[in-house]
Amino acid sequence: NRLIQNPESRRAISITWFPVQDITADEPPCLQLVQCVIDKNNHLNLICVFRSNDMLSAWGQNAYGLAHLQKFICEQINLKRKNAEEKVSQGWLETISISAHMYFHRDQLELNLFLEKIKTGELFQSFQRR
Repeated sequence: NRLIQNPESRRAISITWFPVQDITADEPPCLQLVQCVIDKNNHLNLICVFRSNDMLSAWGQNAYGLAHLQKFICEQINLKRKNAEEKVSQGWLETISISAHMYFHRDQLELNLFLEKIKTGELFQSFQRR
């Protein structure tokens, strides 16, 4: 409701961390904070802060899920607006990873294939003009 009442608000923040419980938890949430910002072009931008982010196995899934959350928030804002204001649309999605990492023992095959493609230039071949 905050973004419906005040689209310029910088207080549309959700925090997943629950200190009393998470300080001793074996699996505290990796996603810590999500902030929604509507810009002057009526785009809903999403800023997400991760305490820890497995870049090979989880980053893509997290970004995909957050993009769908962003879409859902846009839809809810557009449904609840009473006047004929311009609709809010999805803007950019920013993820900030405080501890971005990979697990070499688990992912060494994929990492070695990736590094080999970098060495041969094969990885970036599709971006080059022919």
